[in-house]
Amino acid sequence: MILTIICIISLFAGAVIIARKIHRKICRHLLFCLLILAVVAVGVFGNTFLRFQTPEDASRYLSTDPIVDTVEGENSCLVITQKDSSTFNNSFFMKDGGGYRVITPFQLQRNQMQLGNGRTASIYTIKGTMDDYVLFFDTAPIDSESVITDTNGTVFRTVTFETGAADNVIFAYAYVGQIGEDYEVYVTSSSRQS
Repeated sequence: MILTIICIISLFAGAVIIARKIHRKICRHLLFCLLILAVVAVGVFGNTFLRFQTPEDASRYLSTDPIVDTVEGENSCLVITQKDSSTFNNSFFMKDGGGYRVITPFQLQRNQMQLGNGRTASIYTIKGTMDDYVLFFDTAPIDSESVITDTNGTVFRTVTFETGAADNVIFAYAYVGQIGEDYEVYVTSSSRQS
């Protein structure tokens, strides 16, 4: 993170020095190009050279938000962090030679899947692997328990938080391996036994 800031400040300082000697219109174009170059260079540098011992270390490089859970895949992993009481963030990391590296946006593909009753799940595919992850939000009555299954036999993990209304909000997520055209997720609610 510090290296990223130093690179951006250095490029910006260089652009300001050059700007004093060049016409303003050319300066704006040059500044814009240098900014894009800095973002790409930092991303490539981080992805090429930075390796982390654990997925949690890699997550702390990107964010200081508390880690809720880590889900290991075959060639990658997912780290769920919680920004506040109702905001969750997800970060993906590639397993690489006994360590982990940050996945660039170009290595991640996101698709949507209809679950029924207007619910939608996000399917994240890590390009170059057979790793797929499914994440979605759902609601369930306070006195019920959601059972989440899929056609791959996956065990979904959930985080439930109360809204103060008649329904709780459930955040469900899982590593599901590789999914095919006939992949489906099923969500059913059953009453809790007292």
